[in-house]
Amino acid sequence: MLKSETFASNQQFINAWSYFASACPQGEVLEANELVITWSGTDNFFINAVFLTIPVHDEAELETKIKVTVDYAKKRNQPWWMIVAEDSIPEFLSPQLDEVFARQGLVPLSRMTGMATEQLLPTTHRSKLNCVSVNILEMRQAVADINAISSNLPPAPFRKILELDQFWQETVFGTVGYVENQPVSTAITFLVNDEAYFQTYTC
Repeated sequence: MLKSETFASNQQFINAWSYFASACPQGEVLEANELVITWSGTDNFFINAVFLTIPVHDEAELETKIKVTVDYAKKRNQPWWMIVAEDSIPEFLSPQLDEVFARQGLVPLSRMTGMATEQLLPTTHRSKLNCVSVNILEMRQAVADINAISSNLPPAPFRKILELDQFWQETVFGTVGYVENQPVSTAITFLVNDEAYFQTYTC
């Protein structure tokens, strides 16, 4: 993946999470100190996230940003995480990245792969999966539950957000995949700044 593509993917990540947080009744999106903080106002750590907006140059700069983040999170006493794109960190710093975060009490959680493209290939449907657009509360709950299961997290914090009417605006499209009438997968597409952000989960 080219650096420009990595940046585009990370920016879409930030845009989507900003939408998540802004849809929450107590949510907020803050931009300061070259950070974006998306906070749901709930215990859904998945949405309570912090992103670097530009690359850091050295260990001291990264540690300063982590400290700012930790200070913010301590005041809210809710679970959260920090997302760091590969091209946000100089290559020489990668080997000691875990140590830098550990000094502030943070540990690695997971590694994700983002994608960015200008054109999608035509799909070929060969499975028994029956995909249905989200249009009722039960399907919103299925989206929430599958999201939670795929991350090994409790479903309640996800339902608290995904059941909301204000989440499902005209620019948000949800799909649930069923096998023998059982929901087994889900996808959500956001249109943000005339670009589509797509995420999919299975259980």
